[in-house]
Amino acid sequence: MRRAGLLFAVMLCLLGASAAGASATIFKGKTSAGKRALLKTDREGVPTFASIKWRTDNCNRRGVYLRTSTGFDEPFDRVNRSKLVDEGRYVLEDRAYRIKLRVSIRAEQRTPRLWKGSFGARATILKHGATYDHCALRKVDWFVQAGRR
Repeated sequence: MRRAGLLFAVMLCLLGASAAGASATIFKGKTSAGKRALLKTDREGVPTFASIKWRTDNCNRRGVYLRTSTGFDEPFDRVNRSKLVDEGRYVLEDRAYRIKLRVSIRAEQRTPRLWKGSFGARATILKHGATYDHCALRKVDWFVQAGRR
């Protein structure tokens, strides 16, 4: 009887430990500009996805701005349980406009429930194939926390 009770207690501990570490975590927060930021990690705590909502007023033409969100997916340039670094390029198209974007994200895990980082973007806006404008979002700081709504 004592042996069965000990075995049952060991099984409960093992089940509890595997259930606690078995789920991915979603971290939510804001940028320094007040926009939404999101980071997802896998069961081991390694980032698998990040998303930053952003807007830039720093375009060469008066009244021109970009407002969008950028998602970063695996494979990242560098990633581990405490750091994320990624850069990339993509294109948005909307009727007569084509926007070529170059984006970068960097992040560090500060505590088990907190990540902090920075995000930057540069854009070339083409209208009917000719350069229309250049925009830049030099650096926006952001933070995300686990369990935050």
